[in-house]
Amino acid sequence: MKPGTVHTASPGGKTTTTTDTRVKVTGLSNGTAYTFTVTATNTAGTSPASTPTAKTTPKTG
Repeated sequence: MKPGTVHTASPGGKTTTTTDTRVKVTGLSNGTAYTFTVTATNTAGTSPASTPTAKTTPKTG
């Protein structure tokens, strides 16, 4: 397994995988509230998903 984290948006299930501390999830809709969960992977395997974040809503400008 390659070390890193996977961030998953709900609703929609959009994901991004990174080894960085910053995350950019593309393909989200403006005005839709999302929560995110995180799993981590290392040589020991993959963790259970985190508790979902508070809702956040993307918007332009």
